[in-house]
Amino acid sequence: MIMRAILIAIAVIVATPHHAIAAGFSPQFYSGNDILFYDPRATACTSNSSVSSSGAGISSADENKNAEAILRYLTGKGMTLAQAAGFVGNMKQESGLNPAIIQGGGIADSSYTPVNGVGFGLVQWTFSTRQGPLVELATSTGRPVTDINLQLDYVWQEINGGWKSTLQALAANPSVTPTEAAAIVHGNTHFGSDPRFTNAPRLGYEASADSADAVYRVRGGNAEYFYNMFRSQIQDGAGISADTTTTGGAVVSTTSSCSLGSYAATGTCPQTAPVYGEGGNGRQLRQADFEAIYGVGGPDVEPNLVSVDFLGKPVQVHKLAAACLQAVVDDINKAGISYTINQIGGYRGSGGAGAAALKDGYHYYGLAVDINWDTNPYIRGRGVSAPYDMPQQYVDIFHAHGWSWGGNWNSAKDYMHFEFNGLGP
Repeated sequence: MIMRAILIAIAVIVATPHHAIAAGFSPQFYSGNDILFYDPRATACTSNSSVSSSGAGISSADENKNAEAILRYLTGKGMTLAQAAGFVGNMKQESGLNPAIIQGGGIADSSYTPVNGVGFGLVQWTFSTRQGPLVELATSTGRPVTDINLQLDYVWQEINGGWKSTLQALAANPSVTPTEAAAIVHGNTHFGSDPRFTNAPRLGYEASADSADAVYRVRGGNAEYFYNMFRSQIQDGAGISADTTTTGGAVVSTTSSCSLGSYAATGTCPQTAPVYGEGGNGRQLRQADFEAIYGVGGPDVEPNLVSVDFLGKPVQVHKLAAACLQAVVDDINKAGISYTINQIGGYRGSGGAGAAALKDGYHYYGLAVDINWDTNPYIRGRGVSAPYDMPQQYVDIFHAHGWSWGGNWNSAKDYMHFEFNGLGP
């Protein structure tokens, strides 16, 4: 019966167009926060034994070995076994706990270099903004990117950096169950007021397109399964702590200077990824979120607008987003990207290109930039596409500084559009 299910799953992957898989239909799809989701049930086990798992159905001997390594690493950092199991539960769903897995089921060798847009590793790092630091860590320590301990070092680096809100939430909840820990590690990127995610940060480390029930049932089930497997063998850590210098899960720059009507940066934006919106517009900010962070939009926000020189063309944005737009400009200049800006727009207090709903629209608060709309169109509909000329380097650089790209949306494509999602409530 298991082999029959495997063959059916493989047949679905082969027969399903790539865009349908990416939209979340099948075992592989891009998440809302730079994570590829990979269902290990769609591939054959490579080990010689398997047992029942409450979360994912099967658990191979290789998975058990890697689960133990991950649990020992994280409890060695001070986590309880239940907290550590929250990571294992999510990683099981992402990669089958295989640090060499490539999107689609390929296996990387020790010389592999991750490819932008192709998921890789324990948590399926997908875009260069997160793959790049992994490669840098591998190079600086002389280890291949497929090394499980290297990847765990990188996970620890991430949750002490841009995803510190995950570590903070775990530190604040030392008595969580494995399922509750899995929810915290996953994050509450788009579950709103669901009480099961009360303790989960808005900046989800995994932030999948899974439903809340699926997170609890599958990822939580995985966590409970491996917790029960090793609770008599692995002791709780001594405790973890995390500083509280982040806001809404995002690092806030304190080294930038903004004045009304002009912009002068004295530092750079420290964002490493958007908090919301990336990969699909299932959880973008709404009016209440905007007003909590940036104040009332439209004419009321205009005193807080500043002008940033974007490659010779002025564009008005909110002063809280200006440092991260200037950082984009600086990096584009450093990269020497050859791309002519013919059209650019930022704040608007009335309808315009894209015709976004005003009070729920990023432009209405000075938090969006449209570039070259004549060649980067907006097109409505799930699974649609259209020709565009936005450079991938632009997308990567914007993404690195907290801006989401409309070309990554699922329910429509807005190739001209970047919106600032570097802060959250």
